[in-house]
Amino acid sequence: MRKPNTESITMPSLSSLQGLGSTVKGVSDDKNVVQMALDRLIPFKDHPYKDGGEKHIIKLMDSIRENGVSTPALARPIENGNFELITGHCRKIACERLGLTTMPVIVKNITHEEATVLMVDDNLTQRKTILPSEMARAYKMRFEAIKSPGYKKTPNGTALSRMSKELDKSEKSIQRLVKIADLTDGLLAMLDKNVFGLTQAHDLSFLNYGEQHIVELQLEQKKSLDMSQSAKIKELAKKGHINPDSVSEILDEPKLPRPRATRVNQKHIGEGLDANRLVFVPSGVIDNCFPKNTSQDDITRTIVTLLTEWKERGERDGIAI
Repeated sequence: MRKPNTESITMPSLSSLQGLGSTVKGVSDDKNVVQMALDRLIPFKDHPYKDGGEKHIIKLMDSIRENGVSTPALARPIENGNFELITGHCRKIACERLGLTTMPVIVKNITHEEATVLMVDDNLTQRKTILPSEMARAYKMRFEAIKSPGYKKTPNGTALSRMSKELDKSEKSIQRLVKIADLTDGLLAMLDKNVFGLTQAHDLSFLNYGEQHIVELQLEQKKSLDMSQSAKIKELAKKGHINPDSVSEILDEPKLPRPRATRVNQKHIGEGLDANRLVFVPSGVIDNCFPKNTSQDDITRTIVTLLTEWKERGERDGIAI
């Protein structure tokens, strides 16, 4: 994912932010960097990312213990003399555990909406692993931020088209992730645990919260949901027929496992298919790229989505593919 390229916002690296924007009287030096008291740093409201886990915090603590905080966090002034953290939440946790009372912070006078874009983009580019629920919530926050009056608009394009260009991701993929963020916390947790995939999550996101809760309770017992089942549940919701019995009946339908094929006999290829256009991916590659419990449907969907986005990106950038 390439770094976003917007006119009003830059990524919160020390080199790009020092000396920019308005200083905050009484706390900032001429470079907008200050040793900020930790108790004045308030976590970003509705931060969509988790803290990276215990191993990550311990690793940060070891680094800070040995070298100090090498990269300043980013914050903006809010009410009561406090500051809202935009980046650096894990660094703050590590400093607190080490018994420190301050950490270096770059202070920026920016709106909440601009801060949201910075917070989301910094995590998208810096984190090695992002859960599906984190991605969905982050995309929704960013999308809502750039639509609002508090965000400086670029001259042309819709919020969706600007976001697609800035994140180098197709508009369809962004729309799907933003919609998936409408799932209940319980269903999002199931998505993270691979109880079902993104396609099923998108289907369930069209249910209201009460209907989602019914599905969530049934899935706690059934433990899995394939694409055909989620599509049936979505259609059932359109008719207003979602209830525990109807959902249970769908989830009890037999799932037909389709083994991963690595070879195919040409004489068994269906009529109308060109054998010369069939491509097979070695099972070893599949095993390296996908968790063992990933369904064939989800593997296929992911490959098709990535290829489609690659083609769209080439067309958008004028590259022949």
